[in-house]
Amino acid sequence: MLRDLWRYIRERFALPASLPLSAILWLAAPWHRAGAFSHIMAGCVGVFFALLALRIADDINSLEQDRLRKPERGLCSGAISAAHLRTWVVCLLPCALVLQAFALWPDNAAPASGLLQHSAPNALLITGTVLAYCAYFHYKKRLPLLLRPCCSNLLFLTLPLLGLSATSDATHWPDALWLGLFCWCSAIGHEFAHNVRAANESEAPDGQPLAPDYVDLLGSRGVFWLALGLYLLASIAALALVSRHSLHPVFGWSVALAVIGLAFLFARLWQQPGLARARALYVPGFLFFLLPLLLDLLAAYLTPYLLRYLPL
Repeated sequence: MLRDLWRYIRERFALPASLPLSAILWLAAPWHRAGAFSHIMAGCVGVFFALLALRIADDINSLEQDRLRKPERGLCSGAISAAHLRTWVVCLLPCALVLQAFALWPDNAAPASGLLQHSAPNALLITGTVLAYCAYFHYKKRLPLLLRPCCSNLLFLTLPLLGLSATSDATHWPDALWLGLFCWCSAIGHEFAHNVRAANESEAPDGQPLAPDYVDLLGSRGVFWLALGLYLLASIAALALVSRHSLHPVFGWSVALAVIGLAFLFARLWQQPGLARARALYVPGFLFFLLPLLLDLLAAYLTPYLLRYLPL
């Protein structure tokens, strides 16, 4: 059973990418960086467990079509047991919830009223997110295809909202919403961008009918514009964060450079839509929002030391 999980992680959730992703997503919100080191680590590990469980659940949910599209995958070929992975999902999600609860628990014991004001929004948000994902996986096949990426990436929107109280941190709520929108729109745009195939391209084996994909519904140009529009929305959210001075200035500079780099790749994709050029957006599409957040995180931790030890 453990071997199945490890093989799945190596194939579909590579640690060199998933561990930094989990840490950056949790630490992107400045209010997640405060508190004891054990709370910070619990938050990062909790996000890792949640992302892994959601990835497994999504792959199992779409196993029938993936067997046609990607028969070489371990889960599709039967080399990895789907039953064992379902058991791991049941184990990972409660662990993620416990770790998140510990990460969000105040360092100092608060009076009952203060603790309620701090914990109630987090409890409601976590409960709502869990219920939303349960509904998504239950009704996924009935959902319009274009709405599925919005639901599957919901965690990117809700993570920055965790840790805020109902009163004392009210000034941070707009920052959290803009940060969540930046991550969420980027993740959805990434899903559409690297799937812009030409009309005459297909991932299906000969004679094997597949369910309609994004291009079947909107055409290559339509999916292109949808992906581009989502990245533009993410850029607007980043601009709002910069204008509110919510993050370090290096965040704004790096987003500007990322926009230029992504614009070049989108221009190439517009000239010749196809999977080869669309897949070239896979890594840059993630770096578009992860790299600025990482640089902001490094600047936040390093700036006090630089100001202290370097002569001005």
